[in-house]
Amino acid sequence: MQTKHTPGPWALSTDARGYDIVTGADGSLVLKSTICMTTDAALIAAAPELLAALRHLLEDAVALNMGESDRSGVLAEARAAIAKATGGQS
Repeated sequence: MQTKHTPGPWALSTDARGYDIVTGADGSLVLKSTICMTTDAALIAAAPELLAALRHLLEDAVALNMGESDRSGVLAEARAAIAKATGGQS
């Protein structure tokens, strides 16, 4: 799988002018904004870790055959969220 986004982890900080700044692990700028709330910026900064965690949970659920349980709808939601976050890439 090829990563097409700025590699994580991402970090959140605020500059002297009050801008929320999200930077990638390599120091690249991901987001600089005064428009979004700090809580939104925190969510954006956590996005790479959230995506990785969701992928791991889905892999574990499939390995445990949870797709056959009453939780299969949750697995479909997880797959849809991953597809949305990755532009359809797994």
